[in-house]
Amino acid sequence: MYPWVALSLLALSAHATSIDRLTRLEKRAVSAAQIRAELGQQLSANAVVIDADHGDFERATLRWQEYTKPKFVSVVEVATEEDVVKTVAYANKNSIPILAKNGGHGSIRGLGDVKDGIQITLARLNGIKIHDNNTVTVQGGALTYEVRDALWKEKKQTTTGVCECTGFLGPALGGGHGFTQGLYGLAIDNFISARVLLGNGTLVNVSENEHADLWWGLRGAGASFGIVTEVDYKVYDVPEGLDSWYYETWDFDQTVLEDVFEQHNVYLDNMPAGAVLYSMYYRNPAFDATSAVIRVGAMYNGPKSAADSLFEPFRALGPLATDAGSTTYNLLPTVTGANIDGPSCQYGGNRVGGGVYLTRYNIDSQREAYELFNETTVVEG
Repeated sequence: MYPWVALSLLALSAHATSIDRLTRLEKRAVSAAQIRAELGQQLSANAVVIDADHGDFERATLRWQEYTKPKFVSVVEVATEEDVVKTVAYANKNSIPILAKNGGHGSIRGLGDVKDGIQITLARLNGIKIHDNNTVTVQGGALTYEVRDALWKEKKQTTTGVCECTGFLGPALGGGHGFTQGLYGLAIDNFISARVLLGNGTLVNVSENEHADLWWGLRGAGASFGIVTEVDYKVYDVPEGLDSWYYETWDFDQTVLEDVFEQHNVYLDNMPAGAVLYSMYYRNPAFDATSAVIRVGAMYNGPKSAADSLFEPFRALGPLATDAGSTTYNLLPTVTGANIDGPSCQYGGNRVGGGVYLTRYNIDSQREAYELFNETTVVEG
């Protein structure tokens, strides 16, 4: 059973910024019908222009978070890279704000500043091509699970986002945490090159050797510089005998919070490359009707016997409940609730996220955070 409300404290990527890109312009009055007629005829046969009077506009503009939504006149579901180029050119010509979307998980407050804009939906631009030299070419609209599953089918893997419903490039362009980052580094460490459409309509190839300054900015702040239509990316063979991950999740009473986070720090100081640790505060009346509980999850790329010494200190803290098992890399999001049907992937909620940016946890601060969460989420009556 998943909680109705939770505060994630240590998940590697509780939610990831999408490839959203806002251009702030003085907009001229252009109607949705005019956009559909003028721009629609310039696009490829498989591209679609949607607005309030044409197509499922509500579905097309649905986002993961609702508290600060952009407002659009039209949505262009592009089917080719050239469609993206033509849409940006049209928007620039008519001074219309644009926002590119892959997974739609962007949650920064500034997204609400987009008024009467055009959303460029990249979902149809989702090609994935695996090469013999352990690289993959991924188009800008591919989702995390699409990339992961395509690689897994070929017995390969790489660093991808923790939530399988996000766009692949959204988390990656923001740095890119993932279950395998201890093995392969962050997503940005695996970029080889990218094709980027700049705000002025110029399409450029970017790499360590081409537009090196943009390459530097792209790897961590990529959504701020343009629309990334395609990347070349490093992938890795799944190691022989290491296609399995052992995991345990524990629910703890808040009375042992200090002990739990002391153990977090010990774990982080000694974490091997194939290990993952995450935690959250959440409400579960089955455990406590009045106070939030603490969930901690640990994963290890290997058998239970190799993980026991890592996990035993948490077991010794006396959890209220324990769940344990083994699974494969492609199914890890199901364990954390970040799979397509899981609670973390459901669209339409009010969510505010931010990075933790810590290598160690301040125990007193964690107690304060818990008390604030507990007070804020109390259910009256």
